Amino acid sequence: MKYAVIDIGSNSVRLLLWADGHTLCKKVNTTRLGEGLSHSGRLSEAAMRRTAAAVEDFAEEAKNAGADELFAFATAAVRGSANGADFVRLVKEQCGVAVDVIAGKEEAELGLLGALNGRDGGIIDVGGASTEVTVGKGGKIVYAVSADIGAVRLKDVCGENREKLEKYISEKIAVFADVPQCEMSAIGGTATSLAALEYEVEPYDAARIHGANLSADCVLNWADRLLAMPQEERLALKGMDKKRADILGGAALLLYSVIRRIGAEGVPGGLSPAKIAEAAMNRVLEKIARIFDVVASFAIAGVVIWLGYKHYYENLDSVLLILCLIGGGIVSSAVCRLFHELGHIVIGLLCGFRFNSMRIGFVQIYKDEGKLRIAAKRLPESLAGATEMLPKNAENLHAKYLAVVCGGLAFSLLFLASAELVLDFYKSIPFAVYALVCTSLPYAFHLFFYNVLPFNDDNLDTDGAMLRGLIKKEPSYLTAVNILAIEAYLYQGLTPSEIDKDLYFGAPQLPEDDFNFILLTNYRLSYYIDAGDRENAAKACQRLESLLGYVPQYYKNDITADILYCKCCRRDTEGARALYPQLKLYLKGEGTLSAHRISAAYELYVNGDKSAALRELNAAEQKAENYYIKGLGKYERKLLGSIRDDIKTDFYYEPSRQ
Repeated sequence: MKYAVIDIGSNSVRLLLWADGHTLCKKVNTTRLGEGLSHSGRLSEAAMRRTAAAVEDFAEEAKNAGADELFAFATAAVRGSANGADFVRLVKEQCGVAVDVIAGKEEAELGLLGALNGRDGGIIDVGGASTEVTVGKGGKIVYAVSADIGAVRLKDVCGENREKLEKYISEKIAVFADVPQCEMSAIGGTATSLAALEYEVEPYDAARIHGANLSADCVLNWADRLLAMPQEERLALKGMDKKRADILGGAALLLYSVIRRIGAEGVPGGLSPAKIAEAAMNRVLEKIARIFDVVASFAIAGVVIWLGYKHYYENLDSVLLILCLIGGGIVSSAVCRLFHELGHIVIGLLCGFRFNSMRIGFVQIYKDEGKLRIAAKRLPESLAGATEMLPKNAENLHAKYLAVVCGGLAFSLLFLASAELVLDFYKSIPFAVYALVCTSLPYAFHLFFYNVLPFNDDNLDTDGAMLRGLIKKEPSYLTAVNILAIEAYLYQGLTPSEIDKDLYFGAPQLPEDDFNFILLTNYRLSYYIDAGDRENAAKACQRLESLLGYVPQYYKNDITADILYCKCCRRDTEGARALYPQLKLYLKGEGTLSAHRISAAYELYVNGDKSAALRELNAAEQKAENYYIKGLGKYERKLLGSIRDDIKTDFYYEPSRQ
């Protein structure tokens, strides 16, 4: 399907055409809807007519382009004006377009989502009538404040009087207090226009502007220059947006003041305002998909229960029949989930992968020293299941990884089709078959539909998101293939430092909250430890510790345990003792090779207990003797040998030596 979004801002109206995950067209028309708003508190008739005409043109263009759905939203000027409802009504009557006036918080969230795509960080959005500062962390908004000041409003109130501008800006941005420290980015027309001027981009090219660095001094320099220039000279500047020339000087001063107010040194600028429209489109589509998923699943459940009740109620008590259907649904849904994960496993085995672990709800089946184990784990926050398959060799990994991901979807579709086929014969099948097969349909539909779409929960991607990343060769998934290659070489017998260094350090740069970046950092830690590079191992450990807030709960103990080991070896007793309580049950309960090795290091280097360290060391060495991953076995024996040498030479810190 093809969708269109019209973003009605205080200064400009923007059109975004979108289809099949791709942006087809972006257009902008500067209409100054917020002009004069500061003096009267109302949108002027002329500004409303100009803007409505622009919306009408864009709506017509979207229709001609074959858009199936059109969404329009308005921001601060309409939200804060006394006659905003009149404008909404005018657009509806003149264009047939319903305008959604979004709240300031939602505008901030969309700006953050569009600029950072879910990564941690903050944005400064200088609009026409308002300025927002928003900070996100861990997928949540932790700070969102809007100031009643923007580029058009500044022009209306202060003109280009420097003294008035500075005083008015200072008063208005005082609301930005206690902003969490993070990497900030600037979005909006002010940032893109300044970046175009700084880098002399003409004609305008969003690809060259996006992410361009704007230091605070650079922004101030442009504010000084523009405010001191007559309009004719501004218009002659290379890269100048002619429709912003009269408001850009004050807007630059506003952006500089906000940067300084929040304690930043500068901002990656040039993040297009169209990103908000893109974020709005993505949010609308995801919301539609999730609502459809829920509604369709419940509708299917209603049909299954109604057909079962209608056909079997004469033979069973009504209450018992309903309870049997519900119970059957729970059991069959678990089987459906298992079948999905088996798809990954079966295709993985055919592609030369080896099974590592599978989780369904609170049940985990995993390989421990080459043996299958089953354990009950704490129920995860979001994903109902996950499977890990690791390669035995590094040949053609990208295609094999793609096939393994498709395996789960293929098996889910097969299960869904089979259950639907059985339902077609509901009049002739026994009730037990109906209760144990047909009742799986709602969950089977949800499982396939949810996984085929590119969603992300708890920092873990659905199969659809993985497929998209692999097909488009997104940086995160190129890194994932590198990680799989490292695992393959470990399985073949290479230790971490014997593996091609480019697999660790040749991957594309990723955002710090990307889980594949976190995993790669963990592998780099092993590389440095194996190579004896203590300085870089310490840096990697510190980096990992700073990323713990982004680690999915499912993996947190494993990664935290590696950090604990590094702290023990560095004799960071205070840091190790702070981490140990949260890992004690995990280390004692796992009983794995690495758990014994880490416990030995803790007992020796932190507690100074040689006897306890020897017990853990002996247990670890026994497990390491014939470890099923040859490269890891060699690596572990090397680390264990180092600990044993320290015990023999008394080269460790006892508490009395602290």
